[in-house]
Amino acid sequence: MSGSTHTKTLSAESRAPSTELLSPPVIKRWQQIVACLCLAVLLPAASLAQQNEELDLRKKELQQLALSVEKIKKKIIKKQGKKTSTQKKFRQGELKIGELVAAGYQLTQQQQQLDQQLLQLSGELESLEQQRDTQRAVIGEHLSKAYRAGDQSALSLFFSESSPAELDRQLQYLERMNRARTQLIKGYATIIARKETVSEKIENKQQQLHNNQTLLAKQHSKLTKMQTSRQQLLQKLQSEIGSADEQRLALEQDHSALQTLIGEMNKLWQESMIAASSSQARTDEADLTSKSIMIYEQPSQFGSAKGQLPWPVKGTRQHRFGKTRSDADSAAQGVTIAAPSGSIVQAIYPGRVIFADWFAGQGLLTIVDHGEGYWSLYGRNQSLLKPVGARVNAGEAIATVGNSGGQSMPALYFEIRQHGKPNDPALWCRKG
Repeated sequence: MSGSTHTKTLSAESRAPSTELLSPPVIKRWQQIVACLCLAVLLPAASLAQQNEELDLRKKELQQLALSVEKIKKKIIKKQGKKTSTQKKFRQGELKIGELVAAGYQLTQQQQQLDQQLLQLSGELESLEQQRDTQRAVIGEHLSKAYRAGDQSALSLFFSESSPAELDRQLQYLERMNRARTQLIKGYATIIARKETVSEKIENKQQQLHNNQTLLAKQHSKLTKMQTSRQQLLQKLQSEIGSADEQRLALEQDHSALQTLIGEMNKLWQESMIAASSSQARTDEADLTSKSIMIYEQPSQFGSAKGQLPWPVKGTRQHRFGKTRSDADSAAQGVTIAAPSGSIVQAIYPGRVIFADWFAGQGLLTIVDHGEGYWSLYGRNQSLLKPVGARVNAGEAIATVGNSGGQSMPALYFEIRQHGKPNDPALWCRKG
């Protein structure tokens, strides 16, 4: 009886959980493992949610920026008064020319990419043809050797009078030959298939090039007609303005309009900074970038780049900063750089485009915000290559040189401003 009781006690003890398995250190370790597993599952979802939140924020930023700029433009247009029919047609004509030139620029860029891709594909095709010829020669040699050897099959070797050792050796040789031949044929088939794919790609790229060339030719023809129409409208505008005094007055009005634009946008920038500061007071710093709407650039190192910035385009500098033009009363607040029509205008520093539109006196104008209240202005362009809200790098193409805004010769009008005040670009850009 006691033996039975002892057996039951042992059995119960063996089934009972060990106190070591449930000790606090072990429990803590298991809690850590479970927490890590939960994090591993939840982090990707959290990261995706954060990315979507940031994307929504960027969209809101762009919408707010576009809306604010539109309000400013309407305010300036209202201040300038009603435009004549000729002025409206002239503005629309230059906008259409700009759109056509920008589309042509994109097509030209695509053409260059297609040319590069064709070059690579042609090189690959030539290499494949060489591989095909080499593989064909090797296969031919294998078949020739097999023919000369009588191409014995395993069955014929089996019924031969060879010794078992010799039979095994010949069977192994035959197996290796067949395996090598199969690999050669598979390799040859792969080369042929790839060659056909590459040839098809080349044909498609050549067709795209042909289509683009046709489209470019049509655009060129359309552009020529539009430029002729622009010239006629410009002559009509000049006759409507009349005397030299009236022309001087028109220039001063354009100058005043630009000052108003800069002033209003600078006011908007200051409001944005105040809103950001207020948001920072209410929000943790780590959470600020993902939750506050910033319609202008964050602080940068633009100020430390003084004297080291590149000029936006190569050309001859005219109407230098601070000099009074013969046909105007006010001093130049930027520089005019004469350059061939269509020359690429490059951003002088990383930033974000905050204005890209036609503006009286400046024609097709782009303004880039570089942070810390520093802006660069690029006027009189033939086309604008970046929309409002686009982030640009230093040296990136943002426009092409033209004579928009009623100018007679192609040139870029270029300004650098700090908190709305004009700075001499010659002090910021590299000498020479």
